[in-house]
Amino acid sequence: MSQPVALGVRPVAQQDLSVLHPKHGPHHSVGGTPARAVPSVRRTSTVDTHRPHGLVGYTLQQGRARDLLTTEDGPIVLGEATIELEMEYEEGPTIVSASSTPPRAGLEQIVGLKASTGFRNKVIELVDVEPGTPAFMLLDEIPAATLVSGHALAHAARRGDLEFPTHKRGPRLQFVDLCAGFTADGTILTETDESGLPPVTTGPDAPAIVDPEDPIGWHALGELAADSMRRMRRMDVTRSDGLLMADVFFRDSHMEPGGHEVVIHEYGVTAAIDEATMTFVAAEARDHSLPWQECPRAAASAERLVGMPLEGLRATIRAEFVGPTTCTHLNDTMRSLEDVATLAHLLPH
Repeated sequence: MSQPVALGVRPVAQQDLSVLHPKHGPHHSVGGTPARAVPSVRRTSTVDTHRPHGLVGYTLQQGRARDLLTTEDGPIVLGEATIELEMEYEEGPTIVSASSTPPRAGLEQIVGLKASTGFRNKVIELVDVEPGTPAFMLLDEIPAATLVSGHALAHAARRGDLEFPTHKRGPRLQFVDLCAGFTADGTILTETDESGLPPVTTGPDAPAIVDPEDPIGWHALGELAADSMRRMRRMDVTRSDGLLMADVFFRDSHMEPGGHEVVIHEYGVTAAIDEATMTFVAAEARDHSLPWQECPRAAASAERLVGMPLEGLRATIRAEFVGPTTCTHLNDTMRSLEDVATLAHLLPH
């Protein structure tokens, strides 16, 4: 094992990460991808956070997204976008460079911003990007992808490759009853040690998601080095008898040393939207894999979408889906459903 990087003096209890934590959540990650319906629109995206400068250096965040229309004549790529950021962490996750394809007017103005509370509102104000597009989704993803990328540091500390700092830099984003996993009597808070670190989730393995029989079903996926994180999404939208049907897949994963990719969070969400009123008539979440035994309590919150309008869904969920009956990662998955309206316009009638 490599020598720990010295960042501070607080002791971190070692955890045997080769052994399943006794209070782990569901481990039912799915492999492959459903066949594309005809006609349908599929949006896929990934946000990869790399640490090319080591565990405590700058991070490189690379986002990719693509919209694919499937017709009887075959697949057609309707739109693509990439975002690349560098971040430093001296006083919280701060963007030090930003680029995109295609180029976005105003993107340079996010340099200097912290990828945390308030970032999404600043993006809407500063960057010329249309809501509902692949580029908008990638920009909207930045704060949550940045937050979850901290798992790589917690994992390194628990395995003995990193001494945790004596203080955390930047705003505190987790608190009691934030979500189902952060209840006062839950695993995270009851097993957080004096270093301030919670226990680290221990699996499961991440099944391959790209169907080898349908390689175009996903955009090109980059390689993950050790201690990189990946947030990936797929949304399929179809039309049936006056309803827009959405099938969503979401996964966070961590590439451990030795090339072992492990799932941190994985959900499936299905929803039906009345196209005449653009309101939800059905919604269900399936918790494929989650860190702790308390986390599945949040899945039922998806049913609260029924009756809600699709318009303004991102803001509605941020305002109303809070507390221990919810999950921040499921909320982000459901927020992406607002883009069904844009994707539906791409479907042939």
